[in-house]
Amino acid sequence: MRGKSIYFRFFNAKKGLTERELKYYTEVDFEHHVAIVSTIKSDEKEKIIGVGRYIESKDSVIERVAEVAFVVDDEHQHLGVGTILFEHLVTIAQNNGVERLEADVLLENRDMQDIFKHSGLKLNKTTRNGVTHIQFNIAGKGLNKYYLD
Repeated sequence: MRGKSIYFRFFNAKKGLTERELKYYTEVDFEHHVAIVSTIKSDEKEKIIGVGRYIESKDSVIERVAEVAFVVDDEHQHLGVGTILFEHLVTIAQNNGVERLEADVLLENRDMQDIFKHSGLKLNKTTRNGVTHIQFNIAGKGLNKYYLD
């Protein structure tokens, strides 16, 4: 991942992950912390072109809430990779009993906002300091027709 993709995901330029960040992002339990990747074959090697994850908040006692995020490599934008990552994350979260997803998205990241907008889920949005906080209830909800059947 590089350039704009990294900026939109981490809200700043980032050359690499610290040891602590690497541990945090790779130690998943596939219930409360889920990570999935999208790959393509390139020169007989598999290359990661997108990463999606949700991490359940430990703060909520009323309902199960998780933050969702995904990033797609710059050269593979606008091919549906982000949509596929999101739809799979929603399905996994629903199957694991997560009731609400949240995301913080830079105002200029129209691609990610469009994925949420076209999901068919009702969005609750607030914007402050150039960041849009989006919440959507996924308990018992179906996604738009172009999502998973």
